[in-house]
Amino acid sequence: MAAKRKREVVSTAFALGGFGGSNLHGLGFLHAAVTKAIVPDMISCTSGQIHAVWKYLQAKDGRLSADGSDARNLEDVARAYTGEAEIKPKLPFPEIVSDVPDLVSASLKHLSNVESFKDNPFGYFMNVTMNNLPARLLAPKIEDHALERMSRDFNEEAKIGIVFNSYNPREGREYVYLNPRAAHLLNRSLHSESSFRKTAHHSTEYRPITPENILDALWIYEYGFQGRQCVDGAYFRQVMLSELSRAKIIFVARPIQWKWADPMPVTFGETQDLKTEVFFNAAYYGERFRIELINRLLREHALDKEFVEREGYHKVAFYETEPRTPKPFIGYFSESMKMFCEAREDADKAFAEAQAASGHG
Repeated sequence: MAAKRKREVVSTAFALGGFGGSNLHGLGFLHAAVTKAIVPDMISCTSGQIHAVWKYLQAKDGRLSADGSDARNLEDVARAYTGEAEIKPKLPFPEIVSDVPDLVSASLKHLSNVESFKDNPFGYFMNVTMNNLPARLLAPKIEDHALERMSRDFNEEAKIGIVFNSYNPREGREYVYLNPRAAHLLNRSLHSESSFRKTAHHSTEYRPITPENILDALWIYEYGFQGRQCVDGAYFRQVMLSELSRAKIIFVARPIQWKWADPMPVTFGETQDLKTEVFFNAAYYGERFRIELINRLLREHALDKEFVEREGYHKVAFYETEPRTPKPFIGYFSESMKMFCEAREDADKAFAEAQAASGHG
């Protein structure tokens, strides 16, 4: 059996989390990186940040408008996000017509539950009303040629490892997509199944980046499930940290605040907002804690020195940015140039702080 290759340690990674209309937070962060000529060794991204990272790769290489767009820099891309983005939901017509048979079947099933009606007539009608709404509320506006270009550019990127994900709820399996550089850094073969964080009820499978896999990684619940098995990986892990632990410094562009800043909810919309933020924050803190645990064990010399050297364990420094103003539940899918500008300013501060800490400030 071939000896396991020693883990490669790199300098810098970016972790960008997607979240509805907060894509401009990540894009502002990336704009600051381009301005300061900071090029990471790895990038993880979820949901709409996949598109933002694609534009970032074009911007850093000076070929942003090569696809025929009018964008000269990422600020132009940001303005497009507030208007007609290349990947933007639309109303699901005529797609929703194909849902009618399934909706009729569901209606009959719910209406036939006589016992529920006897137990609670009001609750019965509320349940029937909610359960008969279509799952497909939006339709994706994602063109095949854009997916093909994204896949090609990600796979041809030789210096930066690109990582993103999707989730298969029926299998309870996360798919993590890697370009060749990321696969090399993580010592993963993309031509055979390999699992990571495997338990009795969950496993992660690594796969190559393809146009279809990008579509899976962008597929939100509101698009419905007709003919599809995977959903946007942000629902499972909004910010991907574990794959970036090869880096000594991880800059994190979090799309939501780490704590609830408003008065406690009094309306349904506010409650949904709180539930969403708590849910998305939970997975992030779980991953962050694991890395911080290794930091503590290294600091206290609690790990075998030979093991640490062989596995490439090292201290990881975090620099986090997040939106200054939380988004209301009803405004999740609206983009704002203010968020872009604030994120750019906060990223500048984070980069300066990291530079000062490294002794080069």
